[in-house]
Amino acid sequence: MSYGYDFVGSSLKFDAGHGRQLSREGVIADLRALQVIIDDVSSYALSVTYPYAQVIDRLIDGLGASTSTASLAMAIQKLVQQIGDAHAKVTNYESFLPPGYVSCAFGLEGRRYFVYDPLDRVLLNPGFPYVESIDGVPVIEWYKIAAELSAGPYGSDSSKINRALPLLRYVNYLRLELGLPLLPVVKLGLVSDDSQHRLVHELTIEADLCKAPLPLYLPQESRLLPGNIGYLRVHSQSNAELTAQLPGLMAKFADTQALVIDARQCGGGVRDNLMALFPYFMAAGERPYIANLCKLKIPKSSGKAEDFDPIGKLDVWDKKVPYRRDARIDPEVESALEAFICDFTAEWLVPDAQFTDWYYMAMQPSPQAYCYGKPVYLLVDWGVGSAGDIFVSTFKDRANVTVCGMPTNGRSGNSKPYSLANSGVEVMISTMASFQKSGQLYEGAGIYPDVFMSPTLNDWLGHSDSQLDRVVRSIQSACAC
Repeated sequence: MSYGYDFVGSSLKFDAGHGRQLSREGVIADLRALQVIIDDVSSYALSVTYPYAQVIDRLIDGLGASTSTASLAMAIQKLVQQIGDAHAKVTNYESFLPPGYVSCAFGLEGRRYFVYDPLDRVLLNPGFPYVESIDGVPVIEWYKIAAELSAGPYGSDSSKINRALPLLRYVNYLRLELGLPLLPVVKLGLVSDDSQHRLVHELTIEADLCKAPLPLYLPQESRLLPGNIGYLRVHSQSNAELTAQLPGLMAKFADTQALVIDARQCGGGVRDNLMALFPYFMAAGERPYIANLCKLKIPKSSGKAEDFDPIGKLDVWDKKVPYRRDARIDPEVESALEAFICDFTAEWLVPDAQFTDWYYMAMQPSPQAYCYGKPVYLLVDWGVGSAGDIFVSTFKDRANVTVCGMPTNGRSGNSKPYSLANSGVEVMISTMASFQKSGQLYEGAGIYPDVFMSPTLNDWLGHSDSQLDRVVRSIQSACAC
């Protein structure tokens, strides 16, 4: 499969099924505008060698007299997946896909795909839980196409799980990509647990897509587990009510013998949970802890780089990341920051002439927060990203913290929306290069757990939670020694 023009341009070769027609001139104008946007503000396009300008040239050369908005949107969605930016996408790109869906959902146990009813939380066929083909084509080929469209070649494996599995339900769109006929039924090749028996299960193609709940069907409530173990459920990174509850929950868990922070499937959003929670894991008088460094791409459209004022640009509601050269910096933070930068080596040396100096995130103790010094187990998975990645990476490698589960998404970019005038297509593009404290980019990497734990098929359906059970057993075993 080509990650260049062939895959990107294929969207212009079939009618996406809906959307108004755009003139050739209008499409060219939007594609050139996209090129300018990427060149102007994209932070991560410079981190890879994808020739987006040449691909846009070829797209323009291949245009007909008119193109549907949906076809253009999908070509752009494919293109921006190639620029090393895990936030880059056409806003609500799924709405541009042609209709024709399956009611079932797809999951992944180890390396085997299975199919289930997401509303009733049951397997499509309990005797044949795993799916090996769709319309006679190996399911892995369908997954590869879905992953290219939604995560691109630089996306992490976790990002592909998070995005590609839900996209497998868009059967008619993927059929177009695979060159398969749009039949009224889809044939799922199912296989038994021991791989010795097979059958074909037919499903009717649906005109509407029923929304599937998040996998694992995890609770939203925190609680006290047997054995005096605190269970702090961080179900979202964008829920103000949850953030407000954190001090009270930590007060409740002060005398527990261990704490489980369950951040699985929490997504992204803002850093408020981290700012409210992390002081409980710092000792009084501890030096400021630098957990994240990032640089902002200086837009070419802003004029001369030396005239660009970086102060306050990332110290905003969803980031709260101050600038290194801000005169208002606390002297104690400045000392810690400069010492950290002195020993810091970034995985990617961003071009100094096109980026600002460092922005930083510093964690500090709070007089309102006690120090929880007992064992902490942080549960994470592929459904954790962006602000969730920041949350996990900040906790990782702390002395009393063990990160358990599956790797996180790997994305941190301060993405911004840009609208194309003729089509109205909106594109999200990252403007910030963000690094973990290790020097590794978040992008395409994510945070790996200290102890790998993947969910079972029954976990996925919400009938068990083997990951939490395993963590609890570890705590009980350690406390018994």
